[in-house]
Amino acid sequence: MEGKPGEFIQVDNIIALTEEESTFKGAFLDTPAEKQGLLMGLAKVILTEQDPQVVFERMGITNLPKLEKDEKYEFNLSSVGLTLRQLKKDHTKQVGKAKEPWSSSNWGSVRILFKGFNIDGSYEDLLDDIAKKLQTSDAKSRVVGIFKSMVTPKSGEIGKEKGRAKDIAREKVAQTLSEALDEQPNVVALYAGGFKPPHLAHFENAKFLGSKADKLIIYIGHRIRLGVAIDPQQSYAIWEIYAKYLAKN
Repeated sequence: MEGKPGEFIQVDNIIALTEEESTFKGAFLDTPAEKQGLLMGLAKVILTEQDPQVVFERMGITNLPKLEKDEKYEFNLSSVGLTLRQLKKDHTKQVGKAKEPWSSSNWGSVRILFKGFNIDGSYEDLLDDIAKKLQTSDAKSRVVGIFKSMVTPKSGEIGKEKGRAKDIAREKVAQTLSEALDEQPNVVALYAGGFKPPHLAHFENAKFLGSKADKLIIYIGHRIRLGVAIDPQQSYAIWEIYAKYLAKN
């Protein structure tokens, strides 16, 4: 940016093949990331909370293939569109590629799917609505998990206002939905260090601490390690990979 050394803008080029697809993508991408995360999570669980046949009827979805005993339907929402997936499950693990017997790039379909939920308010309004209207603990826990996976500070956002806002939103969603379930964490483990870089011993330490607690918080030192320069953002990125194998919040 001219006159602002070290500052840049990001330009996203969005391609749509039809006017309807363009409107859908515009509506989705104009939605704040925090609200996107809630909507994506809600789409995943709505068929476990409401009678699928009632949902399909109001959506105008007909002539769906018959499910096998180990299959189920699940909606998926993204910037590309709204799809209905036919999933084959082995317990909680998906097996094979999901079939998509129905899809829509009409934003009106999203409104119909979420009928009864306040999707036009702020993300806080929608969060409160979800906490009140979702009935099962599995559904609420899944919304929290999807939100945390989708609303994650990018490397350039860490330590900045946008990154802090995402961290606050992640905590708020987890707290609001856990309070709705009356499932507050009991033990919190704290692990602090330079982590430049996080190595195998760090991972094993975090794994041990996580086994003794309900939640694990890792603090990364702000200094850049001399020699082979490693900054906090690179350390954070490695911990994000490790976190997938810690099985711990």
